[in-house]
This record gives sequence, C-alpha cells and structure tokens, in this order.
Amino acid sequence: MDPKEVFERKARRIGPMEPRPEPGRLESVQEAIFERLPVPISDPLPRALEFRRKTESWFSFPYHCLMNVEYCPHDRLVLTFSTHVVAVTGRNLQKIYQTIQKQSCERVVEMDRATRMATAEEEPEIHAIDVADLRKGRAKAKPQAERTPKEPGS
Repeated sequence: MDPKEVFERKARRIGPMEPRPEPGRLESVQEAIFERLPVPISDPLPRALEFRRKTESWFSFPYHCLMNVEYCPHDRLVLTFSTHVVAVTGRNLQKIYQTIQKQSCERVVEMDRATRMATAEEEPEIHAIDVADLRKGRAKAKPQAERTPKEPGS
C-alpha cells in the first residue's frame, strides 16, 4: 500500500478538516473568549492574601498555596496554606469567606475594639488572626480553635 492510499484512508476515518480561520477571524475568536471571562484582563485578581494584625504585624501568603478554606458559621474561618494555617475569628465572616473563595480578597484586617463598636451589625468583624507554621510543627500563636476555653468563674 502506497503512502498516499494510507493517508486517504486515515483522512476518511478522521473526517473533513476544518478550514483555517481567516486572519481577521482569529482576533474576533479571541475577543469572544475574553468577553466570557468573569473578570476583565485589565483588572487582575490579587496574587496573595494579606493579613494585618492589631499589633501592626503583617504577613501574606500567595493564593496558589491556599489548599483549603473552612467556614464555621458562628465565628471562625480556617485557611490552610501549604506551609501555614491561619485562623480568623470574628462575626459575620460569610462575605469574607466568599471573597476568599473567589480569590478576590486582598487583605484581612484585625479590628480593634473601637472599630468593632462602630461597625454595622451586618458587616463582618474580625476579632483575631492567628497563624501556625506547619513546617516546623510549632505555632507562632495557637489558632483560636485550639485554645482551651476558660471555665466560668476562673
């Protein structure tokens, strides 16, 4: 069997090839794809999530290292990164959870008492941010979930 015959048999099995797009059509296809993107290309999502404590210590982790976000409806978010676990405690944290889930949250800021008192009832309040280092097996600060609750009267 000659090579031309083999090629023709394969072509019949595959079916007709689609013609190449005209030069102007390629740009319109790319534009159509970009129009369907949820966020405009000119407005990129943040690359990292920054945490700011009341003590003025800041730290951030890249979103590509975020492995899990656990939302406890009452008062806590637990973010597991590849090297650290961050526990955020507060009130009305659902909006923060949703923006982190969409990777559009830029920073999480711990509030002092005066700021919390001025915050509207339905707005999120962040009381504490705790971080634990998973690489060394020791914590910089215990996450709120691991702290032992004080018994009444002590």
